[in-house]
Order: sequence, then structure tokens, then C-alpha cells
Amino acid sequence: MCKEVAKSNCFLVSVAVDAADQARWRVLGSGDSFRELTTALERRGIPFQVILKKTLKDKELLTTRQEQILAMAFERGYFDFPKKAGLEDLASSIGVKTSTMAEIIRRGQKKILGEYLARRSLLHEEL
Repeated sequence: MCKEVAKSNCFLVSVAVDAADQARWRVLGSGDSFRELTTALERRGIPFQVILKKTLKDKELLTTRQEQILAMAFERGYFDFPKKAGLEDLASSIGVKTSTMAEIIRRGQKKILGEYLARRSLLHEEL
């Protein structure tokens, strides 16, 4: 599952294991990238169940540049522990300053986390 999410254009938000030892993955992605991910999982025989699928109603969550850079950072292991790629590596690969790379990643993360937390608070209000 990890490899398929990493290869997709989807963004892994969180993974949690419930009392029944079932992993619950929260993934953000466009309709096409999400379909490609589910197709890849089916092709590999990896069992999964989509519990909730939502479409963003307003403008795109991330700018194209933020999406591309976050995907690149994810693929190269920037979010891994320990990191496989640092800000300097990412910045030099596309010809920007390290501080610019840090700002793009930080703003993208803030948007994703803000959307995630807003949805979580809405879910808690409905309960």
C-alpha cells in the first residue's frame, strides 16, 4: 500500500490502526489520481475499502506549483524519517533557493492541514 500511494499523485495525510488492527488511510488526490491509485491496489490484490470520498467544492486546494513540489518532495523521501532528501537537494533540483523551497512546502502543508482539520471539526460536530 505504501509503495502505491508513494507512486501515485495522491498525498498521504495520515494512517491509523483501529482496535481490529485495520489500517485507516486518509489520502488526498484528484479524481484521476485517486482512480489510478485504487486501480493499482486492485491490480496488486491489495484489499481496501473507500469509506468516504469528498470533492473539494471551491477552487483547487493547492496551486499547481505547490502540488508538483509536494509530490516531488514526497517521492524523494523528504517526509520520511529519517529524511532521504533535504530542502537543499529539492531546491537545487529545480533551481530555486532553499528558503523558497521551504516556503512553498510550508504553505502547501498549511493548506492541506487546514482543510483536513476543518473537515475533522465538521465530522465531530455531526456526531
